[in-house]
Amino acid sequence: SPTQVTGALTSITVTQVSTGSLNTCALGYTGSAPTGNKIYCWGVASYVGNGSNGGFSYLTNNPQLLSGGSLAGKTPLHVSVGDAFTCVIAYPTGGDQADTSIHCWGNNDYGQLGRGPVLGSNSPQAVNMTGVLANKTIASISTGGSQEVYANYCDPGTGVYGWCYDSYYEHGVVCVTAYPKGGSVDNTAAYCWGANNTGQLGIGSTAIQSSIPAAVSPSGLLSGKTVTRVSVGSQMTCAVAQPIGQPAQAKPYCWGYRVGGSLGDGNGTNSIAYSPVAVITSGALNNKTVSAIGVGGPDYNGSACVIAHEVAAT
Repeated sequence: SPTQVTGALTSITVTQVSTGSLNTCALGYTGSAPTGNKIYCWGVASYVGNGSNGGFSYLTNNPQLLSGGSLAGKTPLHVSVGDAFTCVIAYPTGGDQADTSIHCWGNNDYGQLGRGPVLGSNSPQAVNMTGVLANKTIASISTGGSQEVYANYCDPGTGVYGWCYDSYYEHGVVCVTAYPKGGSVDNTAAYCWGANNTGQLGIGSTAIQSSIPAAVSPSGLLSGKTVTRVSVGSQMTCAVAQPIGQPAQAKPYCWGYRVGGSLGDGNGTNSIAYSPVAVITSGALNNKTVSAIGVGGPDYNGSACVIAHEVAAT
């Protein structure tokens, strides 16, 4: 049955919880939000984000206030926990809330920390925002990914049965929505980085990764549209977008690994879509406005669900 998380969260008003494979984080506030926002994390110690080291047997069972690394002097707005990594949207404490930045920690096997081809980190590090995210306000963030076992090592000389361990690589993916700082939210677009082995970045490239943020297919189906939602799964990603100024026409789009019709575009073959494809809306979604989307499912078997309502009569 559900168990209340206490400790440091006892006097905090919790507004968001995100959980992944190795840790959980909560966003909450004291006083008022967002100026009183704080991040608390717990789980495998080296993935909590407070600089702790140790293997999987070292656990942090109680929520830990996270304020170090590149988050020092920042106030968090949103947290998203992925597969062995975590990312946070924040702004300068006491500063302009539109002056957002992104901070990630954990594994960086496929560049999911957004800092280039560097080692992973046990404390928050700033994502590279000098490229496509320069002068952008980050509106939302979603993390996902999957594990892949590349090797299995065994030493039969250490015991009767020996010992074995697997070498794991995390196909981490991060996607955000962002718009020009000081500009209109109508110009909100999607940007992704990390693993692209199954096209889950949607950048129109067959490269297996992008270790810095890249724009999601800016000349494709999302061109000229306002992206309102993005959700990352294990091997696929989906978004909700609408023609600028036409919120009633919000529709879903997906990209990445297509298996069992997971992208919703009517194509049942096992294949990869490296750029967004339109989800069929002539059936159950006919005359519907899509307001939210979620992607899930185990490795290589993705699925998506949306929240939608009838288009209001004019």
